[in-house]
Amino acid sequence: MAEKNGFGVRMSENLTSQGRSPAYELDRFQQLGWAAGAMGTGMMIGAVSSYSLFIMTNLLGIGAALAGALIGVSKFFDVIIDPIIGRISDRADTRWGRRRPFLLAGLCIAPFAFIALFNAPLLGDETMTAAYVLGVLLLIALGTSLFMVPYMTMAAEMTGNYNERTILMSQRVFFNVMGLLTMTVILPQLIVRFGGGAPGYGRGGIVIAILIAVIFFTTFWSTRRAKFLVKSADESYTLKDQLRFILSNRSFGCFIGAKILSFLAQSSLQGTLLLYAIYVLGRDERFLAPFGLGYSAGSVVALPLWAWLTTRVMAKRTAYMISTIGLGCVFLTWLLATPAEPTWVAFARFFVVGVFSTGSMTAGTAMLPDIMELDRRTTGVRQEGFYAAAYTLVENVGSTIGPVLLGLALGATGFISTRGKELADQPEAAITAITMCVSIVPMTFCVLGALTMLGYTVDKELRAATEAQSGNA
Repeated sequence: MAEKNGFGVRMSENLTSQGRSPAYELDRFQQLGWAAGAMGTGMMIGAVSSYSLFIMTNLLGIGAALAGALIGVSKFFDVIIDPIIGRISDRADTRWGRRRPFLLAGLCIAPFAFIALFNAPLLGDETMTAAYVLGVLLLIALGTSLFMVPYMTMAAEMTGNYNERTILMSQRVFFNVMGLLTMTVILPQLIVRFGGGAPGYGRGGIVIAILIAVIFFTTFWSTRRAKFLVKSADESYTLKDQLRFILSNRSFGCFIGAKILSFLAQSSLQGTLLLYAIYVLGRDERFLAPFGLGYSAGSVVALPLWAWLTTRVMAKRTAYMISTIGLGCVFLTWLLATPAEPTWVAFARFFVVGVFSTGSMTAGTAMLPDIMELDRRTTGVRQEGFYAAAYTLVENVGSTIGPVLLGLALGATGFISTRGKELADQPEAAITAITMCVSIVPMTFCVLGALTMLGYTVDKELRAATEAQSGNA
């Protein structure tokens, strides 16, 4: 049964629990409004994965190893807060639903933390500057998690239609690509237009932060009439029960393992690309434009194809494995890149990266609400927030552990940090480490991630459960 109010539709039962296969349950405004949130979260994650290491080592003079450690500490903070936010949102009970109040809380923190990172001041010494940056990274982690953990549960709650969830996740992938496009094309142009260096980063960061705030509010507002599930009875499950349910879910373990490896692969490239462009190819921040444009073009072209494949032709697991292995093969081609390489070759490489990356994201993110749905049918417990927290933790940590490892590797190979616009001649060992982190390292993670998915069986189990339930009805 459903109870309507001005802020949402409260659902007392699983939407698919009545023995029917419902039609699409969201209008286009609700679908796109929800999906748009991925653009904002993508920009928040991109701030850490693509820019934080560069800002610390090349603008603030923080040593590479210390910079990597600061990112690592912020990710450890994620490990702590993501499950807490997920559990609190699972047990929340407001007229706005369980999730949407957290979206608003993230809106109040994330944009300001973004501004603080891109406008980080040069303080008295490295220790003081590092302390400031650490505080900002912790705020970024908190603001992003407050929005993202509840956000990721909503696809499983707003609709019970298996294919509509895939459509939602396809739209989410599109907006995630738009977030990447913003961080790799628009932001570098803003940085250059505003004079480059610290002033350019500062003013460009303010513009992007305003955009993030608008996007977060759009998602909050557009989902105000979407359906949501009420919490399970407090006495029906405990934290120990939740952990037992999740740890016993073999498919979820395979899924999380594969996503960790996938995010490690992409963050290794993303976190290294700007340094690779500057110190190996002799370019500047504008080299990210071919990356953003090529990646986005490949993603937009391939998105309808992958959505069709995962709803009509093959299981989501199969699509994920094919696209992930293809992505790893493309990463290897960075070993062939040279300073004399034409821009169109880089664009073509990024285009193919976009094609395969979109496949892995479309199939990968569409699996999460399926896992939630199957778990809810199997256990009778509504713990979507707990699953979303695990996924968000993996996405945040995996997307930024690349810069952590890179920072440690650069510190060990003698990378020379600078303040301001000046660049130092780097030792050969540091150049080799940078090159490995855009090619062989991400390729290895991709192959391992594809193999991990061999144990995933949710597609088959969920279809069987749906057929059995329809037969019983």
